[in-house]
Amino acid sequence: MRALVLEGFGRLEMREVDRSPVEGAGVRVASCGICGSDVGVYLGKPIMRQRWQPPLILGHEVGGVAEQGRLAGRAVAVNPILSCGGCGLCRLGRENLCRNRRHVGFHLPGGFAEYLRVPEEQLVPLPDGVEPWKGALAEPLAVAIHAVGRAGDVCGRRVLVLGGGGIGALASWVLRRSGATVTILEVSALRRRWLEGLSVAEVAGEVAGEFEVVLDTVGTSRSLRTSVERCAPAGKVVVVGLGEAEVPVWLSRVVVEEVAVEGSYTYTRRVFNAAVNLLAELPDWPWERRPAEEANRALQELAAGGVTAGRVLLTW
Repeated sequence: MRALVLEGFGRLEMREVDRSPVEGAGVRVASCGICGSDVGVYLGKPIMRQRWQPPLILGHEVGGVAEQGRLAGRAVAVNPILSCGGCGLCRLGRENLCRNRRHVGFHLPGGFAEYLRVPEEQLVPLPDGVEPWKGALAEPLAVAIHAVGRAGDVCGRRVLVLGGGGIGALASWVLRRSGATVTILEVSALRRRWLEGLSVAEVAGEVAGEFEVVLDTVGTSRSLRTSVERCAPAGKVVVVGLGEAEVPVWLSRVVVEEVAVEGSYTYTRRVFNAAVNLLAELPDWPWERRPAEEANRALQELAAGGVTAGRVLLTW
């Protein structure tokens, strides 16, 4: 099969490789989204270089068609988190935090390939009428749903979302469906124009005032500072992005104003399944779809901030 192999940081090569030996069901990949973590590994950023080294087949946002098993012939989304199922966290339904978890696209060959093999229980059928390529949106949508869930009841609340990429845009849609009034803070004028066309939230390059909930999809020193600064007393900051491994915290405001700061990591199996079901209701936004052969260019443009859309999907 053809696959995009990360041969070195900053260099993907299209190769003919053997199909994965992982036991389970095969999936003919229709599309695979490029996540910020993929960009980080591709560039060899320190936070990623510590854990991942070439050669790798990246890609964990995967939609396609199952080729074997009970779902053969069905359009599916791939849940890329494989947990042990037996530890205390898994038994509590927090399998996203399982210490023995493995991830498609990191520990296992990912969706930057024509074909993928995973345990059959990782495949979730798409709702009737949803095209296979849209299955790639289930993963970032699940991240967004989980993050909003960490914020608690947002109905009637003013919410600030930092970052208007795929996660920020999808989280804003979920927040609005939940009854929140949403503002997206996005520094890129190029990206702001794309967001304004979605009509899902107020979009701004800078903001004033306070918000009861803040979702930080960036995860840097600067974004966390802004998140805490703009969070109202007794409010909550949910950090979804992981742009830097360690950042300072404005501790006096966190303590004196009782601002709660919580992390949000991926999603549980229940949330992923809910995200797949929601794909039938997701607006037909202008995501950017590119042939897999353009992967290097897409990753470089994403790293440089030169992509308008909140997500680039590689198609096979």
